[in-house]
Amino acid sequence: MSNNDLVLSVIIPTHQRDSLKPLLDSLRSQKCAFKFELIIIANPANHELEKSLHLEYSAAKYFANAQIGVNCARNRGIREAQGTFLYFLDDDCILPDESFLDQLMQYLQFQPSAIIGGGYTLPAEANNIEKAYNLIQKRWIADGYLLQQKGNAFLLGGNLAGPRDLFRAFEFDEEIIFGGAETELLNRFRQAGVRLRLIDGMEVLHSNRMSLWSLLKKA
Repeated sequence: MSNNDLVLSVIIPTHQRDSLKPLLDSLRSQKCAFKFELIIIANPANHELEKSLHLEYSAAKYFANAQIGVNCARNRGIREAQGTFLYFLDDDCILPDESFLDQLMQYLQFQPSAIIGGGYTLPAEANNIEKAYNLIQKRWIADGYLLQQKGNAFLLGGNLAGPRDLFRAFEFDEEIIFGGAETELLNRFRQAGVRLRLIDGMEVLHSNRMSLWSLLKKA
């Protein structure tokens, strides 16, 4: 595979999660008319994960970061990525169907200089805390959607895509460890005149296993 043929890099930061396999299975089932690479950034290093990837998902590229923080992992993914476009996914997400990446690429090619994103849907077994958090997220996204004509859509870092050159030029703030870690970058994009676009139909299933304590911590 030459770098010229590679159009999409899927970047997944992971931190001591056991939820990665369903996401990887959903990525492996994609029926795409293009080549994509899968980059997994673990922080800290996870030798069991690395071993299982070699056995089950040999095409995945695994990297370990000593420094904790989702933005550190995202930036490592940006530096390692070879695709024209980058797609950031949280490790507790699942793609909803086998044509998802094909549709994503259509969105990216239609707006090649924009940052695009979608929302989350919940699994049937989601608890009340998860439902409440998802409702807050949907309301926040909806408020941003009203401003979309001015390029001011609100986007989520766990379902976010755009051109590699833009992400390399700006990068994520590595001092932000957890909780709205992507918002600072998206604000800088907005201030620089980069359009942020919320895409209907770009939702992914999100099993966030939210507890009251993790909700308060994120807030």
